Amino acid sequence: MIYPQTTLTVLDNSGVNTIKCIQVTRKHYKYFGSTGSLIKATVVSLKKTKKKSTLSVGDVVSALVVRTKKNKSSNGFYYSFYLNCAVLLSKSTPITQVQPLGSRISGPLLFYFKNKYYSKVLSLSKKLV
Repeated sequence: MIYPQTTLTVLDNSGVNTIKCIQVTRKHYKYFGSTGSLIKATVVSLKKTKKKSTLSVGDVVSALVVRTKKNKSSNGFYYSFYLNCAVLLSKSTPITQVQPLGSRISGPLLFYFKNKYYSKVLSLSKKLV
């Protein structure tokens, strides 16, 4: 579950290491984010690489939550990961055309994203769980 002030690690190669959630897009009764939720976040730290990132510390970005430490799937199974992770998205895209900011995603993604509008994010990852 992702609440405001939750720190998340970034899985793509956009140059950002960690982000902190500001706002979760709310649906009906949910006041927290789970896998597949869109959030607004600020950049907390950058990766130390030779190439310069287009983002800096304190920038507001939109992100897609990819993994959570504890979550329940629609068929009743519980799954968990070690970290809360997200993928950064470009700013000017509607929800039906989600474009990630990076060009690679490290680590596996869930099959949950196969039925949603996240085909571009799904194609950048190498494994599905």
